[in-house]
Amino acid sequence: MDAFKSDKPHRTPSKLPESEPLPSTGDAVVCKLSIPLPKGQGYVEQVSTAFPEALLQVSGFLVVGQEVVLDLEVTRSPNLGEVLSLIRNSPDVLSCEVLRRDMGAITTRVRSVLPKVSAIRVQTSLGLIPNFPVQIQEGKLTLVVAASGEKIRTLLSELRAKFPRVDLTSIRKERLEREVGLLTQHQLDIFHRALDSGYWDIPRRTTLSDLATGLQVSKSTLSETLALIENRLIHEMADKVSPASTLSDRTVR
Repeated sequence: MDAFKSDKPHRTPSKLPESEPLPSTGDAVVCKLSIPLPKGQGYVEQVSTAFPEALLQVSGFLVVGQEVVLDLEVTRSPNLGEVLSLIRNSPDVLSCEVLRRDMGAITTRVRSVLPKVSAIRVQTSLGLIPNFPVQIQEGKLTLVVAASGEKIRTLLSELRAKFPRVDLTSIRKERLEREVGLLTQHQLDIFHRALDSGYWDIPRRTTLSDLATGLQVSKSTLSETLALIENRLIHEMADKVSPASTLSDRTVR
């Protein structure tokens, strides 16, 4: 949770040198970006600014037409009830469902109007799968990106064209598999439950309705979660079976 926090003073946004060599097959450049969100643009910025102590973590992202669905966990705030109220009352929020309540944390699924500017959308438009969870605190979004040096340069260029400020706070070469977490624990729990129940068997041994009843969630919530899981697993497999794909070229549709 604290891995993305930095006590370093502000510095001029850095750039990846054009001479940075592309990594060898199986490796990737891993960089961390800090992006202040535009003021007053969307509930995520409003919540993280109104409750600066709160840590917001996006663990799922799905665009449906002109709407976006986020799986959003909020921790570190003594005012979780007020945080939830602010989310639900935000003008861009269409629905907000609580998926889980733990001690000092809530996990929600929020459907909202698609924002005009989205760092995650910029990332996925370039074929880069987000490294979840994406963290937001004090109005700043932190992205951890693993890709080729060339794609990192392109991503920085695209982000800086849309956001007033983008800081490249760290960069290194690393094995891609070590950095990217494929599924969250919540998604893993549902994946194993669906798998054990025979949801993906041919023919299926259970229905979406029966699975949702057993998990005590709505059909729509479960359907969206399964879509996120399938998207991640399919793109992960596509990278492994495609002879032309050696780096992270996946995208969330």
